[in-house]
Amino acid sequence: MCDDFNVEPDSKTFEILAAVGLTELVTTLGFDGTRSSHDRKPGRFADYMLVNDRVDAQNFDVIAEPEVSDHRPLVLEI
Repeated sequence: MCDDFNVEPDSKTFEILAAVGLTELVTTLGFDGTRSSHDRKPGRFADYMLVNDRVDAQNFDVIAEPEVSDHRPLVLEI
């Protein structure tokens, strides 16, 4: 599942999603945010990628360059 949740990583949202077996990849893998320099709002996170244990994630990345939006693209290879 991938979406613009507009919440910070400490949101209860992720506790609820973890309880149903989803792992959030952005912060779990140590990325520092999903917003680009075009976004001046406080907080560096908006978009998240979540997978369950049936997804064979080969690679996941939050693309910083080039900046074309206020959101960074999320790329999941399965």
